[in-house]
Amino acid sequence: MAQKQLSLAKERVTLRINEFNTKFDEFTNKHKCQNELMEEILSKKLEELIECQSKAEVRYTATDLLITFVNKSRAVTSEFNCIQYFFVEALKRAEELDNLSNDEKDKLPLFGLPFSVKGNFFMPGYPCDCGLTKKYDEIETKKNTIVEHLETLGGNPFCYTTVPQALISLCCSSPLYGVTKNPYNKECTPGGSSGGEACLVATGGTPFGIGSDLAGSLRIPAAMCGISTVKPCKETLFALHSEKGLGGLSCLALCFGFFTKHAYQQELLWKIFFRDDCYCKKVPLNIPGGIKFDKFVKPKKIAYFKTTGFIDTVPSNRRAVDNVLEVLKNDGCQVVEFKLPDGVELAKMVFDLILSDNGDWLCKSYQGEVVDEFIKPFYRAVLIPQFIKTLSSYITHWISPQISVMSSVGISDTISLREVHNKVERMRQDFISQFQDEGFDFIICPTFPIPGVPYKNIAYLGATALDTALWNALDFPAGIITTDKVNNEDIIKLDEEYKNVGWNLLLKNVYDGCKTSLGMPIGVQVVTLPYQEGKLIQFMSYIENLMLNKD
Repeated sequence: MAQKQLSLAKERVTLRINEFNTKFDEFTNKHKCQNELMEEILSKKLEELIECQSKAEVRYTATDLLITFVNKSRAVTSEFNCIQYFFVEALKRAEELDNLSNDEKDKLPLFGLPFSVKGNFFMPGYPCDCGLTKKYDEIETKKNTIVEHLETLGGNPFCYTTVPQALISLCCSSPLYGVTKNPYNKECTPGGSSGGEACLVATGGTPFGIGSDLAGSLRIPAAMCGISTVKPCKETLFALHSEKGLGGLSCLALCFGFFTKHAYQQELLWKIFFRDDCYCKKVPLNIPGGIKFDKFVKPKKIAYFKTTGFIDTVPSNRRAVDNVLEVLKNDGCQVVEFKLPDGVELAKMVFDLILSDNGDWLCKSYQGEVVDEFIKPFYRAVLIPQFIKTLSSYITHWISPQISVMSSVGISDTISLREVHNKVERMRQDFISQFQDEGFDFIICPTFPIPGVPYKNIAYLGATALDTALWNALDFPAGIITTDKVNNEDIIKLDEEYKNVGWNLLLKNVYDGCKTSLGMPIGVQVVTLPYQEGKLIQFMSYIENLMLNKD
């Protein structure tokens, strides 16, 4: 039955794709766009495109922009499989935008600019299925509020990007839409759950993208695909009408943000998005005013850590932190190590939050589905009865502390849930106190314990998500900057550090995945106090510039 459902859903996906292809051919016959013009558009950076669209004398038509990026993204997805389908409505919208007067166009800072949409944002007339065939016939009638607001600014949503089946995964694959590949290595994951978005932005198939982050779903793909993003606080940018992945997680912040190629482009988009209070009025769950940008002041004291103490950061990602700390010290900043709680304690708290219903939501999501091959290990682990998990945790404690913790996570009673929520509240207060008592402006820490690794390995490495999920639990803003790539020396050090992992199967998977990571992007994660996103974004741009000019 599940296989038959999957086959029917695939047929409908093909019909949608064919419908768009037919209408797009008609559109391009009606609106000719020369190859030279498309090359010119694609050669421009995001800030250059936005600048062009603000001036009538050099402004591109919305139809030329759409044709250019549809053609480019088609080429990208044929190679990396990062798009579910294109929106037919984008064709009509481009024509409507071009029919506006110059005065009307001048008021739209994103006039005609296409942008991609993560596959868990509601779009009217399309299923928000997240790779689940049972949801393919559920056609949405509402539009995500971020998409709506970007349209009021002149943007044109043009495609739905791929996500992992049921969202909660470091992979980006599903039986319905297939496997999305990393643009740096096709054997590797682009990260999840916003892997399609990150891949498309990294390859130039869209000027910018939008996504969500429940445990790292913006930051992990950005790190693995070599681009930039910011996870704000939950109430800085609250969105209505999206699939959450895990509902009812009151103590794990679901956040929304943008993907851009560079950190400095984040400031440009956020300033445009919050240029007035229209969005905050439309969605009153946001704090008034959105993100504020004051004059940037160079920080004096920076905190750092190189590992959470649960899964040690591999040499390449550790080097990325060291390199950023070095340029900051050379620039006059004082750097001091941030004191983290015990790594096992951190991991238990965060993963208990993620599985605060003992996996019930996820089990129901996968019921009646052909489960993706790279998600099966996680799904099978969730299905294991609690008493077997407890026994497994005890047995594996001496072999792999990480597997022992992951075997024991999950909450099955309300008293335990309250206790975990209380731990989160206390830890949030402790982190804020350490920031204030020590006079820290920011924390520099790893983007992730590992760079992008092959699918066969990442399927067993869900425990690595602690480095990003921690900041959802505490609801601190965090951003990703790409600074370098894995080099030969990193691989040599990896061999030295991981040659004696013994029977620790999780660390064996870390080693096996990372030993093939030569050339994969690396960078740092930057964190600051709640509701200081403007300061964070400016500091990210500052670091990016320091790294660019360090030689």
